[in-house]
Amino acid sequence: LFGVPTAVVAAPVAASPPAHALKPQDVAPERIWLDMPPREVVTRSEAAVSEALQDWPKLAAGGGDAVRRILGTVGTVSPVYALRRALQTLAKGDPELLEAAEDLDARLRQADFLGYS
Repeated sequence: LFGVPTAVVAAPVAASPPAHALKPQDVAPERIWLDMPPREVVTRSEAAVSEALQDWPKLAAGGGDAVRRILGTVGTVSPVYALRRALQTLAKGDPELLEAAEDLDARLRQADFLGYS
């Protein structure tokens, strides 16, 4: 199976994984944000970033990945994960909003870079 010797595949497992590890998830975590109406994603993203900035020392103490998690570039727990997509949807046919969305995207990429370095 996938190039693994049959003896290894057929070998008994020493310990079973915890029962909760075997339960299937109803919805993939990122679907929560991707299936949400775009305006709600924008509202929740603004709240998530605002909350993070209010408690900046705690967030910064978590390191770059903690910051990037809020920015939606590490993991899918933050609504900012779906913000770009939501803004693109809202900006269709609105050149001013499209320009603002592109500016925000550039700022998110810059913040991500700073969080990564």
